[in-house]
Amino acid sequence: MNVDAIKCGGGGGYNLDALGGNNPFGAPPPKAEAAADGPLEETLVSRNWKVRNAAYQKLTKEFKMADDEKSAVFSKYTSFFKKMCLDTNPAAQAEATEAIKIFVDRAAISKKHADDILPHLVKKAFASNKAQTKTNTQEIFLLFFELGANEEAMKNLLVGMKNPNFKVVIAALNITIQAMKDFGPRQVEYNKLSKAFPVMFNHKKGEVRELVQNLAVETYGFVGDIFHEQVKNYKGMRPATLDALAKAFGNVTGGSSTPARGLRSEQKAASKGAASQAKKAKAKAAADDPFSFIEAVDVTKELSKNWLTEVMAPKWKDKKAKLEELLKLCEAPKIKYVPMFSDITKNLKKLLKDSNIIVRSFSIKCLEKLAKGLRKEFRGDAASVLENLLPWYKEKKMSVLQPLNNCMDAFEKHCLGWKELSDPVLTAFKNKVPQVRKNTLDFTIRAIKSDHIDLGDLKKNIFKPLIAACMTLSGDRDKTVRQSAIECIANLVIAFGDRAMYPTLAKIENSDAKKHKMITDLVTELKAKLGDAGGGAPSTAAAVAEPPKKTASAKPKASPKKPPKSPTKKRLVKPEEDEEEEEEEEEEAAEAAA
Repeated sequence: MNVDAIKCGGGGGYNLDALGGNNPFGAPPPKAEAAADGPLEETLVSRNWKVRNAAYQKLTKEFKMADDEKSAVFSKYTSFFKKMCLDTNPAAQAEATEAIKIFVDRAAISKKHADDILPHLVKKAFASNKAQTKTNTQEIFLLFFELGANEEAMKNLLVGMKNPNFKVVIAALNITIQAMKDFGPRQVEYNKLSKAFPVMFNHKKGEVRELVQNLAVETYGFVGDIFHEQVKNYKGMRPATLDALAKAFGNVTGGSSTPARGLRSEQKAASKGAASQAKKAKAKAAADDPFSFIEAVDVTKELSKNWLTEVMAPKWKDKKAKLEELLKLCEAPKIKYVPMFSDITKNLKKLLKDSNIIVRSFSIKCLEKLAKGLRKEFRGDAASVLENLLPWYKEKKMSVLQPLNNCMDAFEKHCLGWKELSDPVLTAFKNKVPQVRKNTLDFTIRAIKSDHIDLGDLKKNIFKPLIAACMTLSGDRDKTVRQSAIECIANLVIAFGDRAMYPTLAKIENSDAKKHKMITDLVTELKAKLGDAGGGAPSTAAAVAEPPKKTASAKPKASPKKPPKSPTKKRLVKPEEDEEEEEEEEEEAAEAAA
């Protein structure tokens, strides 16, 4: 060893080169730091944050300058993404997320690398206080949704919602809210998200609870009352929270929202000039039924063991109790179909003929709930009860008529097509009771005017017989039947157009010019209503002519007053056999409540 070559002063240490490269302390010499202008493979992992920061900016430029989505540059640096996401320096991390955002947006292979990026953003970037990092992180998640990697995105967002750091929870919620607005409940994995709500509603941080409520409102905008029913059934919900949600939901039209941002596949279709195809895809997405997003519930497991027998008990109160039991269970938004529903429907069909009006009313309400919860799976059972159901349109009491209207509307919307409805409806048009004919016509009008009507189905299965029936009923002895028949024809004109209805209108004009004018005037009025505010159809009471009277000069007779009833002794009857007594009890209860 040349001791003289060792500089002990001025340099403040040993000259290791003079020692032949040997460190007298046993530790290897420190590795030379990568220069800022060195290869990206080295600068991306530099210990100097400024060097890394410059490397991230350079990488961003390379990603932006790539010729196309399949450029080799995109696959060259994917192994660095984990460390980039986990960068401990806030400024460098912001630039790292910028580079990753451009990669996800541009690279054809980006969808495959969701697991290399998203979990590490949740771990490190979600808690960042830097605005650029927050913005980039949110956009990266939304880009993965746009690319169709919604499962990976939601998996990591749900993990973030469970994080003990409330900043991470807030970031996860903000991204989920925006994803719901942009892509809707199907892409945001509604079923998985709905299971996270109960815990989130009771989070200890007020800011988190506020964001959860915002997310719930956005969800309600897409899913509607089905989601509201789920929220009410969540365990552990505070009454104050439920009240606040109900108030917030009241300011939104449930089920009316549509995704603001299309999937990448839809965007590409539009950019290639397939504008009509993109429009259809968006219309289909808007028409997606939220019913398909939720899990079905087997309500029969909760029914009492001998329900099928007990619901046919001799006493009306026992029947009512069992029907109420079924009705409460059927509040579930989606019901799982099991063979037992066939037997349940047979019993409900029999109860439609029960002498007690309350039993009939509750039976109809149960059928409505089953139609809404089972939908197409209830088709056969629903069709089987129509012969017992429609004749009760003779009932004038709203306690039966209103549930019956609701039930028939639910059948038409969720279960039955016009193939199943045509024969029972046409038969009801011939019923000897005017009220049945009139109410069946009104049901048909509501169906024609609804936004879910399948005009092709109607035209195939009932169009011509329906027109013929309406033409016949437009000359009915009962004024209300005539009104509804003419209104039905007018709505058919609006639905199918003048050209499709021309033969019918021509026949009416040849046979009865006055009636033809009534229809055309009503069509004009209805179209004006639809154009102005989408209002309902006006009454046709003033438009329909009375049948010719025998004497034009005859004075109208005063309606005779009914003599007062003489007091009679109360009959000794069983309560289940006395409908009038039950109705009196209902009236007394109503008066007491008032």
